[in-house]
Amino acid sequence: QTLEKPREKAWLAAELQRLLLSIRVPEQKYDAIRRFRRRETLRIGARDLMGGATVEETTRELSNLADVCLQSVFEIALGALRAQYRLKSNAALATELFSIIGMGKLGGQELNYSSDVDVIFIYGEEGTLTPTLTNHQFFTKLAEEIIRAVSASSGEGNIFRIDLRLRPEGKSGPLVRSLDSCENYYAEFGETWERMALIKARPVAGDEKVGGEFIEMVQPFVYARHAGEN
Repeated sequence: QTLEKPREKAWLAAELQRLLLSIRVPEQKYDAIRRFRRRETLRIGARDLMGGATVEETTRELSNLADVCLQSVFEIALGALRAQYRLKSNAALATELFSIIGMGKLGGQELNYSSDVDVIFIYGEEGTLTPTLTNHQFFTKLAEEIIRAVSASSGEGNIFRIDLRLRPEGKSGPLVRSLDSCENYYAEFGETWERMALIKARPVAGDEKVGGEFIEMVQPFVYARHAGEN
């Protein structure tokens, strides 16, 4: 029965949440995600090798697995940072306005067994969470923790290799940008290859509303109204 058909994304998310429920320490939670990722990749690979899955089913399942793992890492990292900065409820709500945008094979739901996950980190708007902590500072720390947790190895292996080179300004650009900052960048400096890369962009974790706003915001850049428009 385990190998008969692909597992739905909602099932994967619920199963991972069940596995994490009784664990309190973030590093132990990350290890549980590593084990889950290994287990599900083995199942997906077994279906594939037995001829029980199409290429499309395999790549979609691998992509769904990545989405679910990234969502859990985001939630764990966010909870740890909120506790570290002792954010009050009103400030804590603002910390949710963060989205992970999948690019490349992840964005196109075409992930294979050895793929990196290409992502962009965005947040809703500029502002301050405390008198000494800006949104940009907090979300930069959040992105750094997500990168560390996803790519770091333990006795359980790693979760994924993560690639951030498709973000605005590439390696030299900030790890996170607000929606306005992204819009200004693409309007003034965006290049043709970036238009092409954004065709596959898809919110994969974090706040769905902010992710949706990003996708809507880049549409005029990706699909120019006129053929001669730069």
